[in-house]
Amino acid sequence: MNRAPMSPPPAVPWPRTAAVIGAGGVVGAATTAALVRWGAAERVLAVDRHRALALSQVIDIGESRCLSRQRTSALDVAELDDLRDIDLLIVAASVRETATGDRRSFVDANVELLRELAPAIERATSHGGLVLLVTNPVDVLAHVLTRVTAIPRHRVIGYSLNDSLRFRAALAVELHIPASAIDAWVLGEHGAHQVPLFSRVRIDRRRAVVPPDVRARVATTISEWFHRWSALNVNRSTGWTTSAGILALCRRIAARTTMPACVATDGAYGLPDTFVTVPAMLDPSGVRCRRDWRLAGDEQAALIAAGASVASAATTALTRAGRRVRPA
Repeated sequence: MNRAPMSPPPAVPWPRTAAVIGAGGVVGAATTAALVRWGAAERVLAVDRHRALALSQVIDIGESRCLSRQRTSALDVAELDDLRDIDLLIVAASVRETATGDRRSFVDANVELLRELAPAIERATSHGGLVLLVTNPVDVLAHVLTRVTAIPRHRVIGYSLNDSLRFRAALAVELHIPASAIDAWVLGEHGAHQVPLFSRVRIDRRRAVVPPDVRARVATTISEWFHRWSALNVNRSTGWTTSAGILALCRRIAARTTMPACVATDGAYGLPDTFVTVPAMLDPSGVRCRRDWRLAGDEQAALIAAGASVASAATTALTRAGRRVRPA
């Protein structure tokens, strides 16, 4: 008897369960809301050391779903120690940022915070889940996390997409075109050692040559972004941009596509063994650096310098924290 060919089984949705540590803060709350409203996971858990604050966000976000006509995620508040089998664990907890210094000004305090969270992070993702770090300095903390836990390096991602979004926004202003028409990326460190890829700028999907004077102004704009933001002295982070970027990153992971992200370098591009933003193959089973992007000579050199800076800062932070470094 002839049988009809069997259709392939439906793809397993990813992530089934996501959790946000630091869900009471600006970035954490906005990220939780974005995941829930767009149904990015079957279930989203909000975690914060101030449980009442997390609960208030859950109530508020939950009631906002009444206006949605599309599928949204189940949402609940959870305790840190109760997290198990989390497919995507987003760490947005941070000490309060101040109006002085740069992202590395908070490294020691946030390394200590990460050290406190590490056992719960390791336990929550022990079945093979991914960890998405949002806390700054994200490159240094990603490096630190893989040295103080047994979490495999390919399951740790640092969030750095905002650099590329700001690069596109600055180009749009200078070139007088919509930012949506621009495809442009930033590699390197999320901070002082970011590497805008002027050699790979695309406008309406076509390669574009950016004039030297425009390059100079754009480079200044993006390098000074954090100081301009801090000078506002408003004691808040970029919740809307970051949450939109995290949602986009989640979709890229679920679709198993390529996008620059802060991942383990694995020696690619002549980099030291650390975490910086590089072209990455994104997959729910793990993320890895892609080695096939062609970079201009100055971009390659700047990327190597960024990696060296992050590796040095991470080792110094671990030494100050008195933590034994795990073998790479």
